[in-house]
Amino acid sequence: MVLFATDDQGRLVDTSTAYVMTEVEKAELEQKLVDTGVVRPNVVGTRMGLLKSSAVVPRHRGQGIGLRMVIERLARLQRLGCAAAVVLAWDSGGRHSSLGVLEAAGFQRVAELPEYWREPEGAETFDCVKCEGPCECTAIVIRRSLYDFTPEETVAELSHTR
Repeated sequence: MVLFATDDQGRLVDTSTAYVMTEVEKAELEQKLVDTGVVRPNVVGTRMGLLKSSAVVPRHRGQGIGLRMVIERLARLQRLGCAAAVVLAWDSGGRHSSLGVLEAAGFQRVAELPEYWREPEGAETFDCVKCEGPCECTAIVIRRSLYDFTPEETVAELSHTR
């Protein structure tokens, strides 16, 4: 799924994506988690959603748009029958890293996958702003159960903590 958020004038302020993981994707993730020492990661055999990218236009950051988009994606994944959602987060080290938003939405850290975004030898690479060359960053795996997720309660809880 691809979601868009707009401002009062209809201008785009956020684009966010998510989808239900395939069995192959879940098996690959579970193996990577086991390889890092996670005991019983419980990925295979669970209908699992994956939150992918989310980008808030810089001048609209810090207004709760990213968090609302996380909650909306979780609600839609839950309606699609997902029992949990996972994110392979990239910690940019910047003020607007997604980690704080995701943790505010109830995600918990599971593991770190070193050099997760490193491309195989000979593959096309992209320059990472953090690595200042080909990306060799660590992925931070975070997960949230959707069994206890209610979008309305989550929004209400968060509005009291601001």
